Amino acid sequence: CFFFFKQKTAYEMLRSLVGSEMCIRDRYTLEQIDQDFSTVLNLFKKSIYAIEDVDNIESIEKRQKVQALLREGKFAPDNLLEFSNPEDEFLSNKDSGVPLLNIGEFLIATQRDKQKEAIFWFKYALTFNQKHNPINLDRGLLNLAMFCNSTKQYDLAENTFKNVLKMLEDKDRYNKVLCLQAYGSMLEKIPERSKEGKKLISDAYALAEKLPYWSIKLEQLSIPTVDILSLIHI
Repeated sequence: CFFFFKQKTAYEMLRSLVGSEMCIRDRYTLEQIDQDFSTVLNLFKKSIYAIEDVDNIESIEKRQKVQALLREGKFAPDNLLEFSNPEDEFLSNKDSGVPLLNIGEFLIATQRDKQKEAIFWFKYALTFNQKHNPINLDRGLLNLAMFCNSTKQYDLAENTFKNVLKMLEDKDRYNKVLCLQAYGSMLEKIPERSKEGKKLISDAYALAEKLPYWSIKLEQLSIPTVDILSLIHI
């Protein structure tokens, strides 16, 4: 029996995402994360802050913009339009792509009344990953499809699910398992398409059987690029 077909609860998401991929200055144990649930959004922002090395950004204007984007205690920046231009590169390190997605995922999972803010982060993450780290695009679109499904935008959800499956057509990855499962679950609830939905879910189980148990971690891990030679003191 494989646990990674079902959509994660917020609690499961925190333990896997925050515990395994956060790159932050302060050290947080899983127990501290469990006890301090309300500050998780700030932890995602801290990870981006550290990845981008914000305190050492030379341009004062750019540094202030990034600080406004990542301000703690806010679900999203006060002025969303200020960050809506994809040509403005406030963030540039490709490793910021995963925690950017995490913020949108977290808001959807825990703050159902913050859809506007969640959509802002999804759009920002998609635009960022399209330019800096395209490998994360399937995950961003998958989350968008699941969001559309949860808000009963079924046509948009189906088109997005199909796009994700097309992107992953020749790839056997955890995101493909999750997409097949989520898409199948949506169709299974429609009487005339129930059989089609069951087939997709069956395909998800079959693919999960083939993947190693640690494959889920590859989708949740952000591994910074390190110049090994720079770490060696001759």
